[in-house]
Amino acid sequence: MQNAFRVPAVVVAAALFTAQVAHSEGFTSDGIVYDGPRGTRLVLEADDGDTPAPEPAPLQGKGKGPLAADGTPMFLPDGSANPDFYRVPKGYRSREGYLESRWGMSRRETSALFPKMKPAEGALGFASETAGLDTVHVFLFTADALSAVSIMSTERRVTGDQYLADYDKLHSLLVRKYGKPTTTSESWSNDALRETLSKGSCLQLGFVKFTSMWMTGETNIAISAESMGARVRVQILYASARMMLQQADDLARKDMEGL
Repeated sequence: MQNAFRVPAVVVAAALFTAQVAHSEGFTSDGIVYDGPRGTRLVLEADDGDTPAPEPAPLQGKGKGPLAADGTPMFLPDGSANPDFYRVPKGYRSREGYLESRWGMSRRETSALFPKMKPAEGALGFASETAGLDTVHVFLFTADALSAVSIMSTERRVTGDQYLADYDKLHSLLVRKYGKPTTTSESWSNDALRETLSKGSCLQLGFVKFTSMWMTGETNIAISAESMGARVRVQILYASARMMLQQADDLARKDMEGL
């Protein structure tokens, strides 16, 4: 990898998509409270299938949805967004994040944690290996505060079934770590092909997209598999729940540049 690399457009789009979807009603039914000492982490051990996945923690507090570390619920009792959840205090530093990083860390702090980090058009990133797959990690910042991390597979496969196997492998690891997803979907653009082609072939041809999402107290986690022409993009996205409105505004401003 060169000293600087370009942030894939799909990374930015996925971050914005996660910020938007997190407002949907589907996220108000289950609340997952995570208060681990080391923040949100991705488990890379192989899933032997013998360990039962943990169930989401019961909903706590008077509001709905996940709770921030300080107990602030994401949603009010009537299901509407709680403004206090998204009022990120000055100097905000979450107890959650990705690996050793924490939401709210500056670029300098984040770079110090990952020796292979390189600059990338307003972001930081590095090539690595995740669960045996070649990947690119991209760290996105909002006003010099870490707000999202994308882990995208760079594996080149021959068949759609091989790409789907990569997705299933990563999905299984996420289920083992975070339990049952808050939402899971198969979005089909051509239902008729379900009976004639394998799911992997339909994925590679762009007839179906797979997505699952989890929510912890202050982190949204999404995994997706989607056709990108001849290849399939398999991506995991970690995003700060409390910073997602700021992140969406920042991405929207970038989209308007040059208009």
